[in-house]
Amino acid sequence: MQVRCLRVSRAALGRASGREWHRAANLIHECAGGWPFINGQLVREGVRADEERLDDWLDAAYTMIRDGMDTKARDAFEARLDMVPKNARDTFTPRMSGRDDLLTFMRI
Repeated sequence: MQVRCLRVSRAALGRASGREWHRAANLIHECAGGWPFINGQLVREGVRADEERLDDWLDAAYTMIRDGMDTKARDAFEARLDMVPKNARDTFTPRMSGRDDLLTFMRI
């Protein structure tokens, strides 16, 4: 049951964020680490975390973070986002393409 719940939560995060679940989780972690700066910059631009959809807010945060980097830093940032957590390699999580796929996956 735990694995099933974990798989469903990963699929839901991927669906809500509009990206692979591990990239979304890693980007959220990056944002949390620099929250005062990142949130402050985004609020200045009119992007408020409490008013935006998750996928839109993550797109804005990603763009803001990435724009301030040189090529080497961008490559390192992308590598951090692409990392799949070690404990996630043993459970298969398919990419969700729609609400019906998510609901079908939850029933499995």
